[in-house]
Amino acid sequence: MIQTQWIGFSRPNNNKHYHLTESLDKVLLDEGGLYITQDGQKIVERHYGTTALSGTRELKQYPRGTIIDNYRQISAISTGELELIACRMKLGITPQCLAQLMGINIALEGNYNLSKLPRGTIIRFYHGESLEAEIEVTTENLPCRIPGDAITEITGHDGKYFAKSSYKYRGFVAKVVPTNIPQGKIEVGSDVKLLGVDPNDYIL
Repeated sequence: MIQTQWIGFSRPNNNKHYHLTESLDKVLLDEGGLYITQDGQKIVERHYGTTALSGTRELKQYPRGTIIDNYRQISAISTGELELIACRMKLGITPQCLAQLMGINIALEGNYNLSKLPRGTIIRFYHGESLEAEIEVTTENLPCRIPGDAITEITGHDGKYFAKSSYKYRGFVAKVVPTNIPQGKIEVGSDVKLLGVDPNDYIL
């Protein structure tokens, strides 16, 4: 059984051009994406929303600034992919630390190439036998140079090769699947099931 190894949350307000994620024990989710509650207030993750404005990634399909379906509510990766990127870059940091620098939301335990999961793959999160959340893979999380800037500034290592080192191993992005669960939840240690695919077909 695959388990949720790490959870990260990036707040919307950030005076840096890169976005680090803070480590959490659990995160809540609804149709808009990830959020937490603090002092009775709902605080949403920076990718929260059912829609988003198109950017550089979507220029072949839409003019910049077009309102589109938000297919990047959540980003996820395996600990194996994180270890591979760190090894390629000779960073000498833990997978969890690299996930924070990359702005990742969920790290799943195991030596899997989650970047290759087909679009539409459903991923369910359980606490015991209880289904707590469900997300749908929308696309591979393509590399960009911005996490490399965070690597350079925070660790002192040269991050300029991040995009090349993480190519085809940066995990996937996903959106929340609406369910009958009033309030979805993903916790560190949550069991994970991939519907319609065999995880053993995606070993690194």
